[in-house]
Amino acid sequence: MVQANIGLRRKGRRPAQDIRDHRRLSLTAERQGAQLIVWPETAFPYRLFPKRDPNVKRKVMGRLSTPLVFGAPFVPDRRKRQKFNAVFLADAQGTIRGRYDKHHPLPFGEYLPLSNWFPWLHRLSPYSGKYSAGTSMDLLRHNDLRIAANVCYEDILADHIRLQVRKRPNLLINLTNDSWFGTTVEPQIHLALATFRSVEHHLAMVRSTNTGISAFIDPLGRIEQASPMASPAVLVQDVVLMEGQPTVYARFGNWMGYLALLL
Repeated sequence: MVQANIGLRRKGRRPAQDIRDHRRLSLTAERQGAQLIVWPETAFPYRLFPKRDPNVKRKVMGRLSTPLVFGAPFVPDRRKRQKFNAVFLADAQGTIRGRYDKHHPLPFGEYLPLSNWFPWLHRLSPYSGKYSAGTSMDLLRHNDLRIAANVCYEDILADHIRLQVRKRPNLLINLTNDSWFGTTVEPQIHLALATFRSVEHHLAMVRSTNTGISAFIDPLGRIEQASPMASPAVLVQDVVLMEGQPTVYARFGNWMGYLALLL
């Protein structure tokens, strides 16, 4: 897990340097024996196009020779003017093996509500993004890995993760950018809420964030390692890939809560 500490004030101003920082930290993880490296949300700041970028070895990975999960903007078709906040899985040779598009873009940050019908609203909120919502729940697969990836606050949406887990992953990965909130208590709250997804499904989770708190969470929801806030970090951890039948929560969802409400 790589946290390059690309804060809100820096992000996008020196994109080439940001990529070099992620590569440099990743080589440290590689030397420590990492078999998979995870970068945060939109760690690669440039847009990727599927027809032009089937292999990202030169553009993204550089000298890295370890499979990489990373976040980047994704444009499937320039003519449709769609853009997605995506998670990519690239193998050691840089070939893209899978992609997940964020299903729940952040209102006002990643998209402007009602702007599809009233485009002039963007004049009132010029810094709102124009990201579209993803539709596929496909897992990211590589060798024995079956990864359910999610982006930012999707890891606190229990119903969304439950839908992903129906595909039978053996690992959860979350890419997050909490730099909007600085060094406030929000990153701690976000991490605390994310641990419940591991508890509910007995799956380990890897959370890679731009500025903290990045963490490894075990299948019981215990935080095995966590990064400091607002500081570069490299964390390497043996992660348990859980196999077996779905949990009670995965099968039945929030029935206990509804029953308690009824009582």
